[in-house]
Amino acid sequence: MLAVNNGYAAASTDGGHPSETADLAAPANWALFSPGNLNLPLLQDFAAVALSDMTLLGQAITESYYGEKPAYSYWTGCSTGGRQGLMLAQRYPELYDGIVAVAPAINWDTFLVTEYWPQQVMNQLGVYPPPCEIKAFTNAAIAACDDLDGLEDGVISDANACTFDPYSVVGENFSCDDGEERKFTIEGAKVAEAAWSGPTDPSGKRQWYGLSKDAALSGIAGTNGTTSTGKPFRHSADW
Repeated sequence: MLAVNNGYAAASTDGGHPSETADLAAPANWALFSPGNLNLPLLQDFAAVALSDMTLLGQAITESYYGEKPAYSYWTGCSTGGRQGLMLAQRYPELYDGIVAVAPAINWDTFLVTEYWPQQVMNQLGVYPPPCEIKAFTNAAIAACDDLDGLEDGVISDANACTFDPYSVVGENFSCDDGEERKFTIEGAKVAEAAWSGPTDPSGKRQWYGLSKDAALSGIAGTNGTTSTGKPFRHSADW
C-alpha cells in the first residue's frame, strides 16, 4: 500500500465479505442466505459497520505499537471506496480528520441498472460492435476535442465544448490494435452515442448520466468479440 510505503500506519477492510477471488466476492455468494433471503448483517457490514470497526481497530493497534495515538487519521478511496468515504462522513464523522472520496459509486438503485443502457441499445439493434470499434470511437472523440483546453494530453478537459458527433465518422476507416482495418458503422455510432448521452425514456428524457467522451467504454459497452454477444458491466450484472 502506498500509505505504508510512505511510512504511515494503514488499514483496509474487505467489508465483511470474501475478497480473495472475484467469484467469491460476487454478492450472490455472500449477500443472500438463500434466493430472495437477504443476509442483512453482512450487507450492513459492507455498507457501513465494517468501516467503523476497521478504523477503531486500526487506531487501537497503532496506539499499542507506537505507544501513542495517531496524530491524524485520513480516509482515501475510489469507487466503492469513495462511497465508503461518504458513508463515514455521514455516520462516523468523528473517526477521521479528513476524507478523500474519489468517484464515489452511489445511488446504486439507479446507477447499477442504467449502466446496462448501451447493452440494451445493442440488444435492440441486434448488433454487437467489436471492442476495437468502440475503442476507435473514443479515440476519434479525443482526437477531435483534446486540444479544446489548449493542451493535447489525451484528456478532454473541456467536456462541455466537445461536440464530436460519432455519426460524422461513419464509413471512415480505423485500425484495430492488431492492425486490422475496419470501417466505422452506424450501429457502432449508436452504441457510442448511448454510452455518452446516458439512458433516456421513450420520450427522450434523460434518466441518468453518460460517460465522458474520453472515457473507456469497454466497461458498459463491452462485447464478447467474435461471439456477437454483449458483455455487461460486471458490477451491474453481479448485483
